[in-house]
Amino acid sequence: MPAGALASGAAPVAPAAPQRAAARYQAARCSPSTRSAPQPARPAGCRRAAAAPRPCTRLAATATEAPARASAPTDIEYDAVIIGSGMGGLSTAAQMASKGAKVVVLEKYIIPGGSAAHFERNGFKFDVGSSMMFGFGDKGTTNLMTRALASVGKRLETVPDPTQIHYHLPPSARHPNGWQVKVWRDYERFIADLTALFPHEREGIRALYDEFWKVFNALNTLELKSLEEPRYLLEQFAAHPLACLTLASFVASNTGDTARRLIKDPELLRFVDLECFLWSTVPADLTPLINAGMVFCDRHFGGINYPVGGLFWLFVPLQVGGVGAIPEAMAEGIEEQGSYVEYKCNVKEILVEGSGEEARAVGVRLADGRVYRGKTVVSNATRWDTFEGMIGEDKLPESERLFRQRYKKAPSFLSIHIGIKADVLPPGSECHQIIVEDWDKMEEPYGTLFVSIPSLLDPSLCPEGTHTFHAFTPDWIDNWSGLERAEYEKKKEEVADAIVARLEKVFPGLKAGTLFREVGTPRTHRRFLNRTDGSYGPIPSRRPLGMLSMPFNRTAIKGLYCVGDSTFPGQGVNAVVFSGFGCAHRVLCDLGKAPRLPGVDEGYNALLSAVRDRSGIACILGAAFFFSWAATFVKLIEQLQPEITIFLIIAIRSLLSVIASCAAARRLPLAGSAATAPLLVLRGLCGACAMTLFYAALNRIPLADTLTLMFLNPAICALLGWALLGEHASWRTAAGCLASLAGVACVAQPPFLFGDSGSKAATEAGSGSGRLAGVGMAVLSAFFAAGAYITVRTIGSREPPVVIAFAFHLASLLTSLVPLALGLPRPAVLPRLPAAACLLAVTCCSFAAQLLLSRGFQLETATKASAANLTQVLCGQAIGLVLFHERTSALGLLGAALVVAGVAAVTADKQQHQQGAAAVGLGSKPGQHAAEAPVAQLTPPSNGVMSDGRLWRMGEDVRDEEAAAPTSKAVQYLYMTTNNTSFNTNESLFYEPDGTLAYKVVNKEGLFSGSKVLTDGSGTPLLRCKKNPLSRAKWTVTCAKSGAEVCKTKTNPGLAKIAVEVAFTGRRETATVVPNFNDLSRVAMWQTAGKGEAQETPLAEAAYGQNVIIGMISTLIQNWSYSVALAPGADPALVAVLLCIYTDLVEFNSMNALVGGGIML
Repeated sequence: MPAGALASGAAPVAPAAPQRAAARYQAARCSPSTRSAPQPARPAGCRRAAAAPRPCTRLAATATEAPARASAPTDIEYDAVIIGSGMGGLSTAAQMASKGAKVVVLEKYIIPGGSAAHFERNGFKFDVGSSMMFGFGDKGTTNLMTRALASVGKRLETVPDPTQIHYHLPPSARHPNGWQVKVWRDYERFIADLTALFPHEREGIRALYDEFWKVFNALNTLELKSLEEPRYLLEQFAAHPLACLTLASFVASNTGDTARRLIKDPELLRFVDLECFLWSTVPADLTPLINAGMVFCDRHFGGINYPVGGLFWLFVPLQVGGVGAIPEAMAEGIEEQGSYVEYKCNVKEILVEGSGEEARAVGVRLADGRVYRGKTVVSNATRWDTFEGMIGEDKLPESERLFRQRYKKAPSFLSIHIGIKADVLPPGSECHQIIVEDWDKMEEPYGTLFVSIPSLLDPSLCPEGTHTFHAFTPDWIDNWSGLERAEYEKKKEEVADAIVARLEKVFPGLKAGTLFREVGTPRTHRRFLNRTDGSYGPIPSRRPLGMLSMPFNRTAIKGLYCVGDSTFPGQGVNAVVFSGFGCAHRVLCDLGKAPRLPGVDEGYNALLSAVRDRSGIACILGAAFFFSWAATFVKLIEQLQPEITIFLIIAIRSLLSVIASCAAARRLPLAGSAATAPLLVLRGLCGACAMTLFYAALNRIPLADTLTLMFLNPAICALLGWALLGEHASWRTAAGCLASLAGVACVAQPPFLFGDSGSKAATEAGSGSGRLAGVGMAVLSAFFAAGAYITVRTIGSREPPVVIAFAFHLASLLTSLVPLALGLPRPAVLPRLPAAACLLAVTCCSFAAQLLLSRGFQLETATKASAANLTQVLCGQAIGLVLFHERTSALGLLGAALVVAGVAAVTADKQQHQQGAAAVGLGSKPGQHAAEAPVAQLTPPSNGVMSDGRLWRMGEDVRDEEAAAPTSKAVQYLYMTTNNTSFNTNESLFYEPDGTLAYKVVNKEGLFSGSKVLTDGSGTPLLRCKKNPLSRAKWTVTCAKSGAEVCKTKTNPGLAKIAVEVAFTGRRETATVVPNFNDLSRVAMWQTAGKGEAQETPLAEAAYGQNVIIGMISTLIQNWSYSVALAPGADPALVAVLLCIYTDLVEFNSMNALVGGGIML
C-alpha cells in the first residue's frame, strides 16, 4: 500500500494501534475468560520505516514454509555466504545488504529464525524460544532490533509489556512462605518493591543497579559495531571519551564480585545469580558486568516489546504476531535489497583452500552437492558445529582448541508448548514468569522453570478463549541419550507431567485446562535447530576475565567469520543481533566496503588475538611498543610546536587520568584515610617529579637513552627496599645494581670518566652540553619513580590502588598548573591540531600500554614479563633512529646492555629466591615445578560449594571434568570474600556451604604495623596475627585466649614472591601457601611433617576471582573472593588466617610486580 494512502482519507475497516493491543492485554489480564476476537484493523498512526510499506506476503503466510521465489544462482561469487538464518546471521546479512554487498543466506529449515522462529499447532502459534524481546526501543543505540529491521526498510508494530518478569522464589528464614517480586518496566517501582523485601540492603541494591546503569548509559551513547576494527574504536573514543573510559573501567568486572562488594545478604545475592541465570544460563560470577548492565537496564529503558498481530488494512494482513515475525520481516527485507535467503539448504562443508596460516574459506558445499562460493563465509552455527561439523578436526586452528578449554557447552532446554483454556490463568497473570523452588537446585536440570504466555500480549496467537503457554527449563542431552523411540516418548510425557504438576502451584487447573500439548527435548533442539547437543551457546569453564574473553567474529581461518551466541557478547536475542552488527562491520571493512586503517588494522588484530589467546609475552611486547610511542609523541610535540611546555602536556594527560580515576573509583573515598594521607601526598609528589623529569629528559637526549635510564628504577627499588624495608638482597642484586650504574656511565659518557672521546661521543649522540643535564634528569626521574614505588609499598593494602593512582594524577595536575599559571618557562599556548592529536595519542598509548602490561603480568611470571618489557629500549632505539635520526654510540649501546642486564639480574634474584615455593603449585606434585605441571580447571562456584561435591585433587590433570575422581564426602568447603569498599581487606568473611558465617578476619592496619584478628561467626576472637612493623615478610599467629604462639609465617615480598611459608610452634611441621605460576588464580596449601618431599600432603586449595579494573595509568585490583576446599582433618581456622595473610601479600605484590617491569606510573 502506498505511503500516502494513510493520509488520503481512505477509511479502514476498524481503527487499531499498539495502544489497542495494550488495552486488549490489560483486559485479558483482568478477565482472561472474556477475551474478544481480534478485529481486522490497521494501525492508526503506526511507526513505519521510511520506505513505503506494503502488505508483507511472507508475514501473511502461515509460517509453515517460505513462499517460492527465484533461487540464488550458484555461478557467481558472493560477498558473503552466510550459514544459518538465526538472528545473528540475518542481522549480519541485513547490515551487509543495506551497504550494497551481495549476500546469500543458507537455511536448513523451511522458515527463517532458528531459535527465534515459530510454529503452529491446532490454531495456536508458539514461539520456538524465548518471548522476551529486547531492542525494540526508539531511542539510544542499544535498540538493535529496531535498527536491524530499519536497515532493510522494515518496522514491526510491538506492544510493551508493563511487567518484564514475575519471580516466584523459594522460602527462607525471612520469607517462610516464599517471596515474589515483579520487575516492572518502571525502574523506580521495581527498586521500591525489591528494597521493601530487603530494607537492610536498601543502599546496596541502589548501588548495584547504579553500577549497571553506568554501563548501560555508556553503551547507549556509542554506536555498537566491531571491537575488532581500530578505526571505529578511535572514532568512538574521540566522540565519547568518557563513555569509553567508563566501559574500560568495567571491562574485567564480573557481576558476582560487584554484587558481593555492595550486598551482603545471601538470599539477595542468590536473586542476583538468578537474574543472570535467566538470560545467560550461568550465575553472576560467570557473567561479565557489562553484559548484565546491558540487559538489566534495557528492560527499563527500551523494555520488553512483543511483535503484535491482528493488524489489517482493508482485510489485507499487514503483520502477523509472534517472535517469528522478526526474522521473516528481516529475510524479506534482505531479498528486497537484492540479496538472497535460501531454504532447505543443508550445508555440509565449508570449503577451505590452503593450509596453516594461509588457509582461507572460499565457499560452502551443500548436502545435495551444490556449491556457493564467496569472498567470505559467515557461520551462524555454534563454533562446535562450525569447526567440528563443517571443517573437520584435522583443520582445527589452535585458537579453537583454546576455546574448547575455556568454554563448555551450555545446557539445552526441555520445552512444553501448551494450548490452555483462558480461565486457567489467575487474574493479573503476567506474560513472563520464573519459578524457583529450591535455590540449591537453580542451575540443575528442571531446577528453574521459565514460563511465557505471549498471548497475553497478542491475543491473535490463539483461538478465542484460550492462551498459548510455553514452559521451559534447562536440560542436558545426556538425559535423553540411548533411549528407544517408545522409551523416549514415554519419558517425555512423564517429565512433562511432573513439571506441569509443579506449575499448578502457580497456575491451578493447568493440567485440566490443557487443550493441546507438545513436548520438545534437547534432542528436538539438536534436530530442528542444528545445534550440537541442543546447546544454547558456550558458557565459561571457569570464571572469565570480564567480557572480552568471548571470541569475536574473526577466526584463525582467513575469510571465515562466526556470528551468534558463540561469539561476543554471548547469548540472548539482542546479544546475537549485536554480534551480527559487529560481524557485518568487520566483514565490510575486510572487503573494502567500509573505511579502515590499513596496516594499523592488521597489527591491532594480531595483538588482540595474542591477548585473547593468553600470550602474556605478546601482551608485554605490545605494552613496550605503546609505552615507547607514548614517549615518542611527547618528543614529537616538542618538534611540532616547540612553544608547548612539558607542563601543559602533563596537565592535559593528568586531567584525563583524574577523570578516568574518578570513573573507576565509583563510590570509593579518593581522599584516603588520615593515617595514609601523608604517604599519599608523598607518593603523588614523587610520581609527579618523576614524570616531569622524564618528559624534560626526552627533549634533551635520545629517546632510547631516556627509556634506558628509566629502567634503573627496579635496581633503585631493590636498594631502597633493602635499606628501608629489610627486604631480601643477595650478591645478584648487588651485581645488578652495579651493572646498571656502569650502564648509566656509558650512556652519559661524562668527560671525567671518558675524557675527550667521551665528550665527543656524547656530543654526537646528544645535544652537546645539554646531554649531561638530560642524563641527570632521567636518572633523577628513575630515583623519584623508585621513591614513588617504595611509598606505594609502604601504603600497602591500606588504600586501594585507585586511590593511590588518583593521588599521583592529582599531584601531577596541581604541580603542572602552578608553572602554567606563572607562565614558566614560557606562557602557555593552545595546541594546534597536530600537537593536540599527539597529546591525545600520549594518553591513548599510555592507556593501551597499561592494559596490555596488566594482562601480560597476569599471564606470565614476573621474570619473563619484566624481561620482555625491556624491549622498550629496543623500540626506543628503532623509533629514535627512524623518526628523529638519533644515532646511538657504541658506548651508548653498551650502557643500554648493562642496564638491561642489571635489571634482569635483580629480577632473576627475586625469582630465584622463591623457586623452592614455586616448585609446589596447584596441579603440581611435590617436587614438580609448576611450569611442568598440568593446569587444573577449577571453577569457583558462586556460593562457595563445588556443585559435584568433589575435591579437585592437586597433581591430577582435570581439563576434562570426567577425569577427576571424587573423593570423600567428608571434605569441608569454605567461601571467602572481602567485605570492603576501599580494598583494605577490612573484613574477610568465611562461609560454610549452607551460607552460615563460620569465621571473620578483621584487619587493623596502622601506619607501620598491622594485625589481623580471626573470630568465629559470633565475633568471639580465636586467633591473632601480628605483622612485623617494617615488613610484610613476617607474621606471628597467637591464640587469642591464652596468648600462646601457634605459628610464624615468613615470606619474601619481593618481585613475584607471594608465597607464605609457615612454621608451627612446638612441632616439626610446616605449611606452604603458593600460587600456580602458570595460573595465578589458583592457590595450593601443602603441609609437611618432618622433612622429605614424600611426606608433603595437601592441606587445602583455593581458587579466587580477581576483579581487575584497568585505570587510565595503573592497574587497579578491586576485590578478591575465594572458594576453598579443605582436605579432611585440616584446621579451617588456620587455613582462613593463612589465606588472608596470603591475600594481603598478593595485594601488595600486584603493585610490586609492576615495579619490576620498570613502569612509570
